[in-house]
Amino acid sequence: MNCVVSAIVVTSSLAVGNLWADENKTDQKQMSRDELITLALSAGPAHIAKDASVMIHDENGKLVEVRKGANGFTCVPMVDPTTQPDPVCMDKLVLQYYESYMKGDPKPANTAPGISYMAQGAHHWEKNGKVLKKGEPGAQLIKDPPHVMIMWPFDSRTTGIPTCPIDPGKPARPGVVCIVLHDTPYAFLMIYQGKME
Repeated sequence: MNCVVSAIVVTSSLAVGNLWADENKTDQKQMSRDELITLALSAGPAHIAKDASVMIHDENGKLVEVRKGANGFTCVPMVDPTTQPDPVCMDKLVLQYYESYMKGDPKPANTAPGISYMAQGAHHWEKNGKVLKKGEPGAQLIKDPPHVMIMWPFDSRTTGIPTCPIDPGKPARPGVVCIVLHDTPYAFLMIYQGKME
């Protein structure tokens, strides 16, 4: 959602991680289906997660539904299975956004704003002041605190909402609202929710 994007790629930084690996990295191939479902559902508020669908990545990286939901939300245990366990719960519009982003489409497929939750926080790759879609030599893995995202191409010039700075030395704070991936069709609103544990 690594966005949603979270990814779902997310920006404003908290702490610099190891270049390519982290001792706490979780490989979804080592997790049971029940563990993946529990991880996925931990991303959203309880009243949403209880009736949400769950999708996990198969061996080819494609999302496959493993639990049918009833409220239009889908939870995924890992936005990017190559980094950290960054669970996300998203509505159907953000799922369209996420799928477009992962395929490399020029713009997201959603035609209205969508909402997603990352109650466990998220990770993203940065290099030379830019957010990357995936890790590469010289990139840093950055941890973000819990947040909500509104996936829509917000513009800081017309809304007055600031863009999210990429600065590992300035931690994101609860209550901060900013625009990620500004000046792109994939821009979205980030709302930090609480202290990262």
